[in-house]
Amino acid sequence: MKRILFVTMAYRVGERIYPIIPELATDYKMDVLRVNQMHKSFRWPGSKDLRLLFESKYQPYFENVFYETNEVDFSNYDGIIYDDCRGRGVGPEIYSKFKKYGNGSMISCSHGNVDKEYHNEYKNRVFDHIFLYGDKEVSDTHIHSGGIPANDNLSSYLDTTKKHILLVTNFLREQNVCKTMSGNFFRKLGLKELQDKHQLPVLVKIKSRSGENPLTNIETIKRKMPSDVEFEVVVDVLDDNLMVAESKVVLGAPSTLMLKPIQMKIPTAVIREYGQHGVLSDYDGLVDLDRSKILNCLESQPSEDFIERTICGGLNFNSTQVFVDKVKKLI
Repeated sequence: MKRILFVTMAYRVGERIYPIIPELATDYKMDVLRVNQMHKSFRWPGSKDLRLLFESKYQPYFENVFYETNEVDFSNYDGIIYDDCRGRGVGPEIYSKFKKYGNGSMISCSHGNVDKEYHNEYKNRVFDHIFLYGDKEVSDTHIHSGGIPANDNLSSYLDTTKKHILLVTNFLREQNVCKTMSGNFFRKLGLKELQDKHQLPVLVKIKSRSGENPLTNIETIKRKMPSDVEFEVVVDVLDDNLMVAESKVVLGAPSTLMLKPIQMKIPTAVIREYGQHGVLSDYDGLVDLDRSKILNCLESQPSEDFIERTICGGLNFNSTQVFVDKVKKLI
């Protein structure tokens, strides 16, 4: 039986493909190398340490667990699957060491909803093949569309009762990636109008980031939100599919998370310039920070055409099988 080394460096990146692990474990022997934010010594920056969820749900499928590259005998493996694709971190080191022992394939995966085209820059440096989300991203033979396996479970929640209006945030303090979410941002979203229409509270989702204090970010949200809006703030959640499924409408920054409500055909407004547009660049619901445009966008469902070209397996919620079938052709 062939052996695969699964390398995971950050939960919010890796969790999108973690559902392939049980499927692959039926046909391959598997080990895991946990590095960076998945290393046991990393100080978790959020409200819930999601590494524990990985350990309980997926770690039993691996025969060996490594935390350092020097613990790994790369000659043992027929292939490697890495949850990231960038040139920083351990990617180049792992690729170089693995390639000393033969011609097995190293597969990398999309870092997320980004504008930068990593899929060409790091070929033969971090990966031989790369898995992106949708068919529209495939432009060469080393690029494969694998969808988002973690989104398959959204199909279990299609009839879920709606409990909130979901607001997905991004950067709350000054940086050079995109616009910062100021008080003006929150005032222009039309949250009060949405709340009055749907008679539901707003759930504000904050991304946990290394180097940021979640309690500070929560207080920042409280200061910036309009005083007449009823809201709650969450950081890490154990089931973000359920969180999304319980949303009547969703609005916020461009991110991979926003593909979940789109895939469920929940009305979703993505606010231009508050994150990298990435695969959302051709989404009809990518709008300016304008109250009327946002409210108008949230009157209609995302199109099946966008889902089909953006998330391979997205319409039928079978990305896991699509992804695994393609891996088996490469390793």
